[in-house]
Order: sequence, then structure tokens, then C-alpha cells
Amino acid sequence: MFSEEKIKSAFKDLDQKNAKALNDLIIGRGISKTRLPEKGGVYIFWWNQSKAFEEKLKGCTYQVKAKKSHEVDKINIKFTQDWIEKATVGNKVCLYVGKTTNLRDRVTKHLKLTKENIWVGHTRNSGKKPNTVSQMRIGLETVFDKDMLVEIKENVSVSWAVMDEYSEAVNRFFLEDKMISNNYPLFNIDVER
Repeated sequence: MFSEEKIKSAFKDLDQKNAKALNDLIIGRGISKTRLPEKGGVYIFWWNQSKAFEEKLKGCTYQVKAKKSHEVDKINIKFTQDWIEKATVGNKVCLYVGKTTNLRDRVTKHLKLTKENIWVGHTRNSGKKPNTVSQMRIGLETVFDKDMLVEIKENVSVSWAVMDEYSEAVNRFFLEDKMISNNYPLFNIDVER
């Protein structure tokens, strides 16, 4: 059931100041069940900002595959200084916002920790993604044109708000939408279906 109060409360949990470094959540080749709950909620991936990251993004072209009905195969998206500034909160850059019924499972799927190379059989910057569940990693590896798993573990953090009840599905939807509109995440980009 919709609850503006729950959305406002969860909004605070998603602040970049509450983000946990991925390295602190990973044990071996997976995310710890005790450190990231297996509950529903909304999450945000943050890049722990550095000038080198910002410089790499400026003017970078990120391509997404166009719909078959479009006249072009790919759509070029440029990260402008204005966009990077809007995506920057405190000392972190918002990479991706999502909602899920299982935070630990969903974050794990974004990272694909057991796969050094997720691009087997695909070409970076082709606009075609190697899968549909690793948007954050795919985005970073496309921008940097290399495997980024080590850098992701060292430079990315995640904040989350638990909204686990089935009745809170609508709250997750609205909170995700609110966080996307507030934080301008870099990789919540897709062509309209």
C-alpha cells in the first residue's frame, strides 16, 4: 500500500553518506548474506568520485541499441559536465538506481563476481549488452573500454533502503522513480520499448 511516510523514511537510507563499499560486502566470490539483506528494497550504486573518473566521463559516448523500428542501429549518449554535476552527490557519482524483491541477489547480478569477462561473444560499444541484469558493470566497462571488476570492487559503494513487504511494491516503484529523478544516474539509460 502506498505510504508517503515510508518513502520519505527510506529516502534517507539511500543517501550517499549511508553507502557501504562493495569490498566491505564481498566475502570470497559473493556478497555476504549478513551484510546485505535478502529482502526487497531500493538500491543505488555510487562511484567514490575521483577527478580521473570525471575526466574519463566528460565527452564519452555511451551507445545503446536502438529499437528495430528506428532508422539507426545505435543511439549515442554523451555524458556532459552538467549531467555529471547533477549525478554527483557529496563526494560520489550516482551510477545506477534500482528496485528489487531481493537486494543481495540483485546487487550480485549487477556485479557478476564470478565472471572476469562478461563480454564473451559481444563487443563493447556495440550498443548491444551482453546481458540484461548487469547494467552498472556494463555501463562502466563500456565507458572505460576494459574489464572493470577490480576497479568496481575498489571504487563503487551501494546504499539501500529495505522495503520488504509485498504490499510495499508500490512504494519501491515510487522511491526508485524519485531517486532516479533526484540523482540523474549515469546508467539508468535504455531505449523506450
